[in-house]
Amino acid sequence: MIAAIEGAVIMCRAERSTAPIEAAAAEIHDLLLHALRDRPGAESGPRP
Repeated sequence: MIAAIEGAVIMCRAERSTAPIEAAAAEIHDLLLHALRDRPGAESGPRP
């Protein structure tokens, strides 16, 4: 995750855009959502 963020920051600077960090954030969010949802003993539905 850290490498994804670091790479996105470099791309943001090169492109002068926030699109790369927004894309990285969305990917990391999805990965964490699935990882936490699929773990043993996980409750159904997101936590508040």
